[in-house]
Amino acid sequence: MSNETENISTKKATTTVEIIQGVFTLIALLLVLLMFSYLTYVAMIHLWGDLLTNFWGDLFDAIYSRDYLEKLYFIFGGPVLVIVAIFGLRQIKIGMAQINVGLNQIKSTEDIARIQNERDALRLTAEQNDILSNKIMLLSPNLQVCAFSLRTLQSITVDGDVITIKPIDSNADTKIKQLVAANGNEIIALANACDAFAFYFTSKLAYEELVFDSNGESFCWLYEFLNPVISEKITSYPHASKLYKQWKLRIEKRKLQDVVNESQTKISGMKTPPLSKPLTSAK
Repeated sequence: MSNETENISTKKATTTVEIIQGVFTLIALLLVLLMFSYLTYVAMIHLWGDLLTNFWGDLFDAIYSRDYLEKLYFIFGGPVLVIVAIFGLRQIKIGMAQINVGLNQIKSTEDIARIQNERDALRLTAEQNDILSNKIMLLSPNLQVCAFSLRTLQSITVDGDVITIKPIDSNADTKIKQLVAANGNEIIALANACDAFAFYFTSKLAYEELVFDSNGESFCWLYEFLNPVISEKITSYPHASKLYKQWKLRIEKRKLQDVVNESQTKISGMKTPPLSKPLTSAK
């Protein structure tokens, strides 16, 4: 995976360099064309100015009064400029083609990277779902008894987006502390495993919605069992807490939606009989 990432980065860097080279080539050619155009313009002003003033009689004097190199420029400047312009236009087309090819390569490289990221996310999703089902949720007999006891000793309320988990009474609080003290090491190890599992989903490295349908309620049940330990050190388990809240609210929302749908179905099935018309006296 690291080698593929490095290859993609190298290819993208090479393509970027090619685009920059193409842009600088275009700029250089445009500057050359501008220079030749300016020199030709200045020379023709001088030459045609003399022709207009002296016409044919002073034409040769105007030519022979200049330096030798300037005379050569008058003779060959126009054709040379045409040749340079043709070459320059050709190079501009080549430069534009290089830029287009470079942009297409960058797009292809980004597509490859996107596909690779999606593939890695799906792989991580499957791996973490398997870890939750076949490792984290396989509690020891001792922890199973502890989990059942802790869940029955706590009340869970959802008010809007606020979730509250607390002991049902003072006696329950005492029993919870005793159970945690007796199984502290196993509970802490399980809480760490839950936080490591949740990390991939809260960091958007894996698709949480794919795991939610199969294991969302199991994870929430596990978190609520671990809550006495997590609530004391909430900053130590940020990913587990964030994922629990997201999934717990989604579960509650689905339950409420099911109630609404059921009520709407019942309402639709209710047929109100029409009221009879009022009796009218016969005329």
